[in-house]
Amino acid sequence: MVDAISSRDARAARRKAAEHINKAIKRSASLVMGAIRFGEAVFEAAPKCDRSSFRFSSDAQRA
Repeated sequence: MVDAISSRDARAARRKAAEHINKAIKRSASLVMGAIRFGEAVFEAAPKCDRSSFRFSSDAQRA
């Protein structure tokens, strides 16, 4: 991507940037899904009576 930019090849720079962004999205998606699955596993493992103690930080600030 840097080579395309430095050679002032706008078309190649756009293509390389799009490829870079697509790869980053794919990497992020797999990490996010892993985190979601972990969260689901923790939530499912918690006893039903303790589920009310799970709070998002935004909920805790309001209380």
